[in-house]
Amino acid sequence: MDPVMTAAYVVAPFDGGWCLKITHTGEVMFSPTVGEAERRARALAAVDPGSEVWIHGRDGRLIGRWLDGGARPSVDHLLDDRELIAVELAA
Repeated sequence: MDPVMTAAYVVAPFDGGWCLKITHTGEVMFSPTVGEAERRARALAAVDPGSEVWIHGRDGRLIGRWLDGGARPSVDHLLDDRELIAVELAA
C-alpha cells in the first residue's frame, strides 16, 4: 500500500523573495532565496513521513517535487538546481 500524503511543503516566489507554505497548518515562512526556502521545506518534510515538497519557479510552474520527506525524487519532476540558480541570479 502506498503511503498517504500527510502534508505538502510548497515553495513559491512571493514579493521579491520566496515563501514556504505548510499546507496542513496554513503557516507561511519567507526566505530571500529559493535555496533557503527549499532547504527549510526539505528539512521539515524529512521529519514528517508521507509528506511532499513542491518547488515552483518564478513563472508558477512546478519544477521540482520530492516524496516522503525528500527521500525519493519523483521521476517526472526532477529538479535541476542549475536552472534555479540561473533564474535566481537573473532576477
